[in-house]
Amino acid sequence: MLAIPGTILGAFISHDITSSSFKILFGIVLIASSVYIFLRRKIEPKERNLSKQIMILATGASFFAGIISSLFGIGGGIVFVPLMVIVVGLSMKIAAPTSQFILLFVSASGMAVHALLGHPDFYQALLLAIGAFGGGLVGSRLSLELEEKKLRILVTIVMIAAAIKLLIDSLEGPF
Repeated sequence: MLAIPGTILGAFISHDITSSSFKILFGIVLIASSVYIFLRRKIEPKERNLSKQIMILATGASFFAGIISSLFGIGGGIVFVPLMVIVVGLSMKIAAPTSQFILLFVSASGMAVHALLGHPDFYQALLLAIGAFGGGLVGSRLSLELEEKKLRILVTIVMIAAAIKLLIDSLEGPF
């Protein structure tokens, strides 16, 4: 799994990136991901072809997901879920929890490297962890009760709103 070396590289990159650049890049990642999620059925292939080239591409994308995970602190699921849907052919309802399981290991490696580099603010992390735990409980319940089309629309709206907020905030700070 190349995602773990990617998290190490992402931790080192995150030290040198400015706040405004981070917000712009993260906003772009969120917009691209939300467009994918919303248009998924229109762009995914009808046939599944797990050729060697596609698997090599998926492995490289795994490394990229590790970098995104560690750089943005988002877990990399925005890369893993599309990979599992397009390449492997999983439904979004199966791909999301599978991605979360993979990210258990990927996030742990990124957390360890960031901690060794002295990056974390443990108080803020505790507050965010409490909110994420509650949100995870609500989100998992919603994903079971909502049909996939409504879930896709909801996720798309939330991601675009977050991207817009990040892009607006990036204009307020120095580059």
